[in-house]
Amino acid sequence: MVVVNQERGALAVLGASYRDATTEQRAALAALERGDDAPSRALVRGGYADGVVVLQTCSRVEWIISTTRPRWVADLLRGQVMGRAPATRLHQRTNAAAVHYLLRVAMGLDSVAEGEPAVGRQMVIALERAHKDGTADRTLRLLWRAVQRLVGERRRRGIVQQGLGVQTLVVEELAARGVDQGASVVLIGQGEIGRATLAALHEAGYRAALAFGRIGYGEAMGRAKEARAVVVCTGAPAPWVTLPERSDEPLVVDVGVPAQLAGATGWRSVGLEDLLSRPRRLLDDEARSWLVELVRDGAARFGHDHDGRALSAIDEERRVFLHQTLPPLLERLSPGDAEELRRACSLFAHTIIERVRGEEGG
Repeated sequence: MVVVNQERGALAVLGASYRDATTEQRAALAALERGDDAPSRALVRGGYADGVVVLQTCSRVEWIISTTRPRWVADLLRGQVMGRAPATRLHQRTNAAAVHYLLRVAMGLDSVAEGEPAVGRQMVIALERAHKDGTADRTLRLLWRAVQRLVGERRRRGIVQQGLGVQTLVVEELAARGVDQGASVVLIGQGEIGRATLAALHEAGYRAALAFGRIGYGEAMGRAKEARAVVVCTGAPAPWVTLPERSDEPLVVDVGVPAQLAGATGWRSVGLEDLLSRPRRLLDDEARSWLVELVRDGAARFGHDHDGRALSAIDEERRVFLHQTLPPLLERLSPGDAEELRRACSLFAHTIIERVRGEEGG
């Protein structure tokens, strides 16, 4: 149960995750925010939003909007984004469903490596930056505190491995491709993802792995002439890394958004899209159940702090499922089968909602 007051700022979220768009499509969306005509700035300048925070990670781009007209403003932003970026599927949630979704994202429940903590930290940093810049209103500050609270509670409970994330997928890829633990591994990039990946490699036994930044690029390329694997973790706006030509097919893993490899002749190349397309790395049932409960309680507390009145998210979630999630799943079916399944899902959703309302009313 989440609180929403339409006279105060309510939340809307519009974005694309690895479920909705390719790595290059997400990179194109992120690029929209680099200029003076960024969609987020346009919403605030036009008086349509009280505040906008943009969350960009290796697997998602999310616009988090505080406004008194959440659905209308989310539709407006969708039109702006779709008019300037390649055709991309976008998800959209408003009011209670937006709060619940954002807290799920912060807890890693929507990640490929389920439960990974990096996205929660990145959301805290994005919201904190908006607070320091004076661009966050009361609603976004409440969200900031809600995410901080959940991240802290998860850390105290300690049931989620701190090394879980894209770095986990990189380590698993090296092992699956036959890169021995004693092999030479060169890592390019010393930002947050680079540091986390290097730590994960060392923890997994790849003790010879070395990381280099742009200053050490020349030395990195020298070592790449003999290395068994190179991992690229930089985040430049365009490809820039050119590896020395090889004839023995060593491995290069590029987790940049957009892709950072400008050339890799003779290398076996694996991109972020390949990693994210693998089956999800799931938590055990106990850990997942605890995180789901944590999100539910966090959403309820956000609602209480925001307004003191409760509004169920279930109607909004039903709308999102029937109008955004379900249609792409039905595209491969014949029109008759698709319509039959759509009707069945709609009836099922309606039945569940009526049952929940009956229990709440009782």
